[in-house]
Amino acid sequence: MRLSRTLVLALLVALAARPATAGRILYATAATPGRVDGFCINNDGSLATTPTVSISMRRGQDPVHSEPRRLLVGQAANGNGVLYVAEVDRVEVYRIDARGGLRWIGGTSVEDNMRPLDLALSADGKVLYVPQQIGKHRVAAYPLDDEGAPSSVDHKPTSCALGPVAASFQNVIVNGSLLYVTAQDTPGRVDVFQIGPDGNLKNPFPDGCENFATTKARTDAVTGPISTRHGLNVPKALALRDGVLYVEERGNNRIRAFRLHSDGHFDEPVKKFPSKPKSTALKFQKIESTTAHGLAYEAILLQANSLIASNFGKARIDTFLLRPGGKLPQTPRVTSTSDIRMTPVRIAVDRNTLYVAAGEFDRVVAYRLQAKNGLLAATTPFSETNEQTGSFPNDVAVAMLAQQCQ
Repeated sequence: MRLSRTLVLALLVALAARPATAGRILYATAATPGRVDGFCINNDGSLATTPTVSISMRRGQDPVHSEPRRLLVGQAANGNGVLYVAEVDRVEVYRIDARGGLRWIGGTSVEDNMRPLDLALSADGKVLYVPQQIGKHRVAAYPLDDEGAPSSVDHKPTSCALGPVAASFQNVIVNGSLLYVTAQDTPGRVDVFQIGPDGNLKNPFPDGCENFATTKARTDAVTGPISTRHGLNVPKALALRDGVLYVEERGNNRIRAFRLHSDGHFDEPVKKFPSKPKSTALKFQKIESTTAHGLAYEAILLQANSLIASNFGKARIDTFLLRPGGKLPQTPRVTSTSDIRMTPVRIAVDRNTLYVAAGEFDRVVAYRLQAKNGLLAATTPFSETNEQTGSFPNDVAVAMLAQQCQ
């Protein structure tokens, strides 16, 4: 049967008006050559073997400073996707286009020895928080414009949480108006800082964050956390859910779990020896649950009823099935097959797939997860990219796209 001209035109208009199918892309750092690669994600969660996006950092010609080490996907106020890339001395910002392409739109000011190991956004996505460990010893807050790039004069932070001179801030989590950060000075701890209604932290920039005339002036400017848990042995990775904070304690090769108050705070410390008035020793909140002494992990995250951890030294992924109330078991329930070629660093989950930045393997690998509990469904990867020679990927991040990735 021949269709009328009018009907054909109506069908064409309807097809043109139909929204494009959304796609997904996985970005991976190529830390050694100083670039970011983007791999399309297929409908079944598998990865394209070769990157469709490959972009050198703006300091790519300077290997000392161009070392992308952390990725964070966010959404700007104008609705566009944004990729934040932490380097040695700055954070660069890229707009993500409809099909996954990257376009540089700005970055933070250059700060020698910033060396951020993590990034976080405020709940509304309008402020970027960057822990700066060496030399700066602070968590800096950068307000963002409608495109998601730093908006302040000279792209500097507008406020910070300033730590002691020995502070080495590591990983950070934002939960509403609270910011949690691990610190590896002695004693190691998790500090909780208040985020103001405008997204700023307590200390103004620069008076309360740098340019101190004397050592005493800097000491006086240190930001007192509103809550803290001291006595941790080299804490690093963090995960938070339903009022339980999980802390990877590298010095003891354990993961610890703490039950927070309804306001998100730790218990207040109490005197360890109440019968001795002059004693200053304090007892801090008890550990609610812990894994057995075993391995130091590079990253941890939560999926369904499981905690997933990447182990660099043993070249494997461990998945722990949480007990009721979010309590940790002593040992992992399912562990991936160790592959001496793989040194897993950071990890990301999308739907029921775990993506692993495989370090010396020079590629990204993907594992199936069980939908019901988040444990590994198989001990070997079901998908991987081709080798990107000399790339050493150390972080991965997934972005949703307006159109199919290509």
